[in-house]
Amino acid sequence: MQQAKYAPENLGHFGLAFEEYLHFTSPIRRYPDLLVHRVLRAVLLGELRAGTPELADLKSRLPAMGEHTSERERAAAEAERDLTKYYQAKWAQEHLGESFAGNVSGVVASGLFVALENGVEGKLHISNLDDDYYVFIEDAQMLRGRSNGQTFRLGDPVYVTISQVKPLARQIDFTLYQEETDMETNPRPRARRREDREQERREKLSAVSTAAPRKFTLDDPEGEAPALSPRRPQVAFAARKAAQACGVAAPQAQPALGSRVREAHAGASLR
Repeated sequence: MQQAKYAPENLGHFGLAFEEYLHFTSPIRRYPDLLVHRVLRAVLLGELRAGTPELADLKSRLPAMGEHTSERERAAAEAERDLTKYYQAKWAQEHLGESFAGNVSGVVASGLFVALENGVEGKLHISNLDDDYYVFIEDAQMLRGRSNGQTFRLGDPVYVTISQVKPLARQIDFTLYQEETDMETNPRPRARRREDREQERREKLSAVSTAAPRKFTLDDPEGEAPALSPRRPQVAFAARKAAQACGVAAPQAQPALGSRVREAHAGASLR
């Protein structure tokens, strides 16, 4: 919104769209009000008339006076807001950890501004909305949860807890209030952020054993292969029985591999 400005020209009113406008208060609160009162008094007493040196002198000084008063009024308004924020933070410091009802007074990408019923305003940072991953929709001035679809808009009622206060920084931080019974019986799923997933992956990798593989040797009793059952004699006996039943000559049993190797070595030594 455009701010008021004091000027020697008749600029009208920026909000009311009046072509001619003059504002002053009674009792006097600002120096521009005092200036208007003095001019009105001088006109009523006949001290300011058209063509007089006094009127010409006043007109020459009005531009600088208007600029100075506009600047000082901005500074005074800023000081008033800063002092209000300080005492709001001091009040919140005395009620740290307590919960209050409020309404969303502002929505930004980093979170929500919440105004309590007594006028104290603080911020509910988006990192404290840990039940979901919230996305800022600028056109709608809204935060929307990606998973559960919950939204926060201007004017929405919220119940917050004062979690942190820094009076010197004029900062009040809120968190959403949640009853302990609700948290224990109906915990809401939390959307894992990328950092959480990366941390979980690093923890799993660190838990994997990095010991060197055990070297296999023939002397290792744990590495010995299980002995096979001697089924070859049973197979040869069954073959002889079948041959006798059919009236054919029984096949000769083949010597074991070890005995054939020994015979080969013996023959080689004789030669």
